[in-house]
Amino acid sequence: VAAGAVRTTAGTDGGRRLWWVAGLLGAGVSGLVQAASPVPVAAGLAAGGIVAAAVVDAVEGRVPTPVANAATGVSLVALAVYAADRHEWGELLVGPVVFAALLVAGGTVLWQARAVGFGDVRLAAATVTAMVAGAEGLMLVAWSAFVVAGLAVVALRLLGRTPQHLPFGPGLAVGWVVAILLG
Repeated sequence: VAAGAVRTTAGTDGGRRLWWVAGLLGAGVSGLVQAASPVPVAAGLAAGGIVAAAVVDAVEGRVPTPVANAATGVSLVALAVYAADRHEWGELLVGPVVFAALLVAGGTVLWQARAVGFGDVRLAAATVTAMVAGAEGLMLVAWSAFVVAGLAVVALRLLGRTPQHLPFGPGLAVGWVVAILLG
């Protein structure tokens, strides 16, 4: 019932406000990660999509497919351009794609077990820019996402609520930001 009460559509006033909040938060995080990332343009472009998708997931319990796919596509193109410019294909493109694929593979296993939604798996692909940090980036994204999700469950339990569905997008976004800032 509570999940149904917060569901919105893009055509309602609440839906439009949600997208404004998601977009502004994404833009703010974009500036932060551009200053810290070894691949600033790619990370900046990814930030808008990842954070916006996480905000929508937190409120509506879904990751918008076009946003997750666009964040992944734009990130990959920006990484490829950056790698070509620096002539560092392995370090700046191939490695991150392999590590992101590992995260997506793990997410797919969790999706098959019905532990996460497929939107979360799509959003995991968008974290490719954090994988420039290599295995450390992969571990930071994955573990931070699980820690955030775990803390959310603990907080809800302390409030006397038992979640039937927990959005994993916010945890992925936090993990991605942590990996960018620390990686």
